[in-house]
Amino acid sequence: CSFYVQTSVYEGSCTTITEALIFGKPVVTTDIDIAFEKIEEGKNGLICKMTGVDIAEKVGFLLLEPGRIDKMSMYINNNPIFYGDQIAAFDELIDTLIYE
Repeated sequence: CSFYVQTSVYEGSCTTITEALIFGKPVVTTDIDIAFEKIEEGKNGLICKMTGVDIAEKVGFLLLEPGRIDKMSMYINNNPIFYGDQIAAFDELIDTLIYE
């Protein structure tokens, strides 16, 4: 995918937003509480109101100029959020599944 859209009314820790950011994908999300902890508006994603119109506007904003997606992806890859040993554990799991 080019970017991830999360249209929830509520999320606890929103693992899917974290996963999208791990993979360097910008996020469009509704203004759930956790969004403000993970999304830097305009840098790694966009936060919208819980309306179909606002969601469509933010998605359209990215689709109309793919360079915006690339710029956000670059920002994400250059400014990763801390995941501790989770990435290494994931890579080890994948290597185990592929090579064993």
